[in-house]
Amino acid sequence: MSYPQPPEQPPPGAPQYAPPVFVAPQSQPLGFTPPQAPKKSGAGKIVAGVLGLVLLLCLGGAALFAFPIISDQGATIALPAKIGNLVLDDGPEGKKAVDAMSSAGGSIAGHESKGALYRDGDKPVIFFGATGLNVNLKGQLDDAFKAMNATGGVDIDAGDLGGYIRCGTIAAQGDSPACVWIDHGSIGLAIFVKGDKATAGQLFQEMHRAMLSR
Repeated sequence: MSYPQPPEQPPPGAPQYAPPVFVAPQSQPLGFTPPQAPKKSGAGKIVAGVLGLVLLLCLGGAALFAFPIISDQGATIALPAKIGNLVLDDGPEGKKAVDAMSSAGGSIAGHESKGALYRDGDKPVIFFGATGLNVNLKGQLDDAFKAMNATGGVDIDAGDLGGYIRCGTIAAQGDSPACVWIDHGSIGLAIFVKGDKATAGQLFQEMHRAMLSR
């Protein structure tokens, strides 16, 4: 009869090694932190929040092919020097905001992104846009407004460019107006820090027409 042999022991003097121990990495929950209340100009304080929102918008929906989706492709977003009362800030603060948005926006898979800082007098307006395939438009809009803790969302006319435009207010920004456009080929959003709620929607419609082309 044979018996199991004991495991071989290392020769005397050989180094002893402890068995490897694997510690699973701690996963972090995904989430969106609404923009913080601005100090002074407030421009640099909300860039991260804007990026979080655009990322959320870009991730919604599954691939689907239909005429409205195909017809919205080939979109481009321009950044005019002036749109109505808005003037593009190409100074140091504006360039810093754009660099931050461009760097982080590169991580949005399948979307080409652009960011800009505009001024409406002494009030900053943060803009971020991205082009690429979007499918679940209404669902992405709903999720975006929930993530921003925006209230009073109202859908307004998107004009001949189609898609949806929705405007509301963000309490964390002192009830600053925020607007989003979305179609199957592009996304754009603006936060009008301390802006006029009565005119923000109309101004965003102007931005939509001036910036987006196919």
